Amino acid sequence: MNLKIFVTLSTLIFFSATIYAQRIRAVETSDKIGDASKAAAVTVYETPQSTVEKEWKSFMKKNDGKISTEHGVMVARNVIIKELGKDTLTVYARIEKDDDNVKLTVAVVPESELTGMKRIMEDFARELTKESIAEQQKDAEKAVDNAERSLARLARDNSDLHNAITKYNDKIKDAEKDIQDNLKAQEEAKKVLDEKRKGLNTVKDKAINVN
Repeated sequence: MNLKIFVTLSTLIFFSATIYAQRIRAVETSDKIGDASKAAAVTVYETPQSTVEKEWKSFMKKNDGKISTEHGVMVARNVIIKELGKDTLTVYARIEKDDDNVKLTVAVVPESELTGMKRIMEDFARELTKESIAEQQKDAEKAVDNAERSLARLARDNSDLHNAITKYNDKIKDAEKDIQDNLKAQEEAKKVLDEKRKGLNTVKDKAINVN
């Protein structure tokens, strides 16, 4: 890949990731989920809803959670997150589209762990956003590479066509010379033919004069 394009692309994506990272914050909401009276919400950027659901479910399972779905809410029971202590938690999560982004709303029982859970949510959203942008960068780099290869192929084709033109022009020059040589040969052949005809007529005259 062209170094200038790569640096520019990487800078833009890094800048984008930095902006998202700075504004990813979990905020408390009055939404009621499951048995909790309050919850927190965070936005995950640049990531499909299905991916957020898959990764949150994986995160809960990794922390010993037993997963079920109740009324459209993902419920993880017996969760133990070491950053929040040794007690088991019940974590409720609702994941939904929010314009072009994904909104992750989480409630936890006991509710006293919600502040700590907000930090967990922010880290989760931040890392997932960065991973998604990194994938976009790979795709963008691949697209640039493909475009560069396509341009290189066109340049090679153009060179080949010019070479073909040069070769055909040389053949045309050779053919034109051959035509001139052929015309000269025809003139010489006509002279020879005329001489032969004269010789033939001379022989015929001799035959006529024999009595």
